[in-house]
Amino acid sequence: MTHECQCSEEAQSTVQQSQLNEEFAIEYEDFKVTGLRKLVTEAVMSDGRANPNWGEPASRPCWWPKNIPFEDVNYYKTKPRREQLLAILNAFKEWKDPGGEAADSDCN
Repeated sequence: MTHECQCSEEAQSTVQQSQLNEEFAIEYEDFKVTGLRKLVTEAVMSDGRANPNWGEPASRPCWWPKNIPFEDVNYYKTKPRREQLLAILNAFKEWKDPGGEAADSDCN
């Protein structure tokens, strides 16, 4: 007997969020800067957007630290330093932590 699974968008989103949470459970503090940039880009795009739209205020994630410009993390003129990349990832991780407080009160 064959069972057909009809997953709702909410269930698919839950699976995607679970995978992202697992990815951010790693110790990224030891990553090289290029790996940190990739993780930041993945975090920004974790809401399903096709493009990060760097530099556009309306596209800035609510969890993004206010003291770090929302600029392309890969563009040679605007690349954040390692400390800034770690701050961005820590803000995202804190925001994603289901048992923790939201990093930014503007987030839903």
